[in-house]
Amino acid sequence: MLLKNAFIALFSFSILHAETLKECKSEADKISGCVVKEYYENGNLEIETPYKNDKQEGIEKWYYENGKLWIETPYKNNKREGIEKWYHYENGNLALEASVLNDILHGDIKLYTEDKKLLALVKAENGRITSGKCFNNKALTNKDLAEMNKASYEKAYKYLQEICLKESDSNSTLYADTLKECKTEADKISGCVEREYFSNRNLWIETPYQNGEREGMAKWYHESGSLASEIPHKNDEAHGNLKYYTEDGRATCFA
Repeated sequence: MLLKNAFIALFSFSILHAETLKECKSEADKISGCVVKEYYENGNLEIETPYKNDKQEGIEKWYYENGKLWIETPYKNNKREGIEKWYHYENGNLALEASVLNDILHGDIKLYTEDKKLLALVKAENGRITSGKCFNNKALTNKDLAEMNKASYEKAYKYLQEICLKESDSNSTLYADTLKECKTEADKISGCVEREYFSNRNLWIETPYQNGEREGMAKWYHESGSLASEIPHKNDEAHGNLKYYTEDGRATCFA
């Protein structure tokens, strides 16, 4: 028991945490141990990066603009190493656990819903996603894997979330990409999606209809083609959580 306790104590001191370190003021501080802090324009903390021996060492933390914890990334000898964790904006519950080895994804990636349920499990090897399935054992297709591998880490996370939520919510929420395009008012009664486009022909807005009213998940896009917002509707009115995204896929606001 004594040996076990000694091992636990040794391990606990081997990981540097930003909150236990002084703020970096000089290059010498990065050698002795300190944390670099970056801030949003509103003054809230954005990133805390711990240093030791002039290298990133310990748990780096990213925060949402409202101050809530967003991402925890373990570093060892200047490289990501260990289990990276992402958190939901609204309630702070765990959203993602990703195994990182030698600065690349390698191992299990677990995605969780806001109510702490496992949503999906994905496997990565040497930085590439090789397989995966949703909580109900729906396997990701080769197309899904290809889309995730060519996307940024953040967009791949969002893509995977959409696939599994679509599957799990299919009985309660209409998604624009599961419906035919609206051609007539009769289509809006039976179920369809109305699409609007930018002048460059990129998709701008997708609005699903049912029973003649807006019903389901409407999506707005940036002119570059990336998702800009998701707005759920019920009985022709916005209903539920609105989500907004920057052009590079970062969630900026949940309302």
